[in-house]
Order: sequence, then C-alpha cells, then structure tokens
Amino acid sequence: MASDADSGGASVVFGVSGGLVTACMLGGGAAFVVEERLEHQYRQGWNLIPLVVAASDLEEGELITLDQISQRSVPEQFVTTAMVLPDSYKQLMNATIHRPVHAGDPMTWRLFVSAVQSRLNAEVARQRRTFTPDR
Repeated sequence: MASDADSGGASVVFGVSGGLVTACMLGGGAAFVVEERLEHQYRQGWNLIPLVVAASDLEEGELITLDQISQRSVPEQFVTTAMVLPDSYKQLMNATIHRPVHAGDPMTWRLFVSAVQSRLNAEVARQRRTFTPDR
C-alpha cells in the first residue's frame, strides 16, 4: 500500500515538472518569435542603399567626370527618387552641374537642370512673372 501512495505522489511530481518544462519551452519559443518580429520592425527603413555622391567639392558650371563622383550607402528611409543611384551614374558623365555641391553630398537630378530652367526657378522664387502676356 505504501508503494501505491509513493507511485501516485511521484507521478504527480513528474506530471507537474513535465508541465513546467513544456510551459517554459513554449514560453521561450513565443518570446523568440516576438523578438524576431520586433527586430525586423526596428530594422525596417535602416537597410543601406548605395547612392552616387560628390567625391570632392564641386562648383557651379563644372562638368562631371568619373573622378568627381563616388558611392556611399545611406539608410533607405533617407533615400528619395531625386537621388542618383549607382546604376545611373553614366547619365551624369560630362553633364554640367548648376549648383555647388559639397564632398559627400548625394547627387540629385535637380543639380543638372538646364540653365533656362534654373533661371525660371529663380524668377518664380522671387515671386516675379516668368513671362508677360501679349495684348
């Protein structure tokens, strides 16, 4: 009779400890999944995207050559469609830059607008008429 009572108590202890081990494993697995999701969420927007940048200070009117540009990686949340990506760098070769650029600054397509467009932008910025209608 004593052995029946001992085996009943032992099975309860084994059952409880087995349940605790299972619960810890499930809890640990759930914590791992939550941690992975949070890490993915926090990394979103911080993936690095390569951009074309000025290798040195550039003055207005300079022709762009290969030795005047470089590549730098920037977090994707700071990249806009106006910035030049490395696969488009050939379009910049021998183009005239219409605004000064500091070394390391991203090259944007707006730096290469035509001189006529640049003057037009200046007139509009001063809130002046860009043309006078004929009467």
